[in-house]
Amino acid sequence: MKNKPKILIFLDEEILSEAYSLEFVKFGFEVKLYKNYDNLIELVNKEKPDMVFCGTIASGEINGIEAIQILSNNKKMRNVSIITPINLEKEQEVQSNLNLGARRFYIKEEYDPKKVAEGAKKYLVEAGKFTLKDFK
Repeated sequence: MKNKPKILIFLDEEILSEAYSLEFVKFGFEVKLYKNYDNLIELVNKEKPDMVFCGTIASGEINGIEAIQILSNNKKMRNVSIITPINLEKEQEVQSNLNLGARRFYIKEEYDPKKVAEGAKKYLVEAGKFTLKDFK
């Protein structure tokens, strides 16, 4: 039997981070939370996630866009799916994040954590990485 799909969530807003975590757990994910991108490569190598949620982070050595670049440019991590929330008023963020390697993006104002978790599950199933049974 396959392990549960694993997601690493990088957000520095504790309330939002917990809200996302709860929803991803409800949808059958194993969740790890981080408040900054420090040691990003080591964490991803150690945890071997199926997905990384690159949120906006104000503190730490690097930001979300740099995290997406690092993950996308690392050959060992190209199989890790990246999702990211964006601000609607920053339209250039959409194309920039997709060009850098994000697989999905969510407009912060339009998606609640439940919809994001549901979308992440759907993406992993459609990509053939998991079946619906793996999310139990």
